[in-house]
Amino acid sequence: MDARTKAFLERLYPLRHNHGYLAGKLGAAVVASCVVNEHELLPPACQMGINAIQFFMMEEGMDFVGAVKIEGNVPCIKCGNSATCKMDGIKMLYGAEATVDSVGIKLFEEQQMALDGAADLGRKIAQKFAQ
Repeated sequence: MDARTKAFLERLYPLRHNHGYLAGKLGAAVVASCVVNEHELLPPACQMGINAIQFFMMEEGMDFVGAVKIEGNVPCIKCGNSATCKMDGIKMLYGAEATVDSVGIKLFEEQQMALDGAADLGRKIAQKFAQ
């Protein structure tokens, strides 16, 4: 989970403290990560982000409707130093010979599972509102 998301969640505390204003509200998680699926050498970052959001909502008494995982990109794709950088995330994830060109750019619009998951999540939220 990035710092902005954590800061956002922390800023919601006044809505909870002594009031519980978020209780009963609908919530969902949409998480993009360059480590969406299991990787033998890395933690399941995407699932950890979803869990953090889901448990936050549970603590607030919110109704967690579901989550969508989106395969994102390593920030290294924009840096331009991938060929010489010792900390290159592309090589860490995809192997020593991997490059931006060989890995490509991950686009949400080209991820059918994520698109279907987002549509399904939207339907679930609409159904909850209709109740």
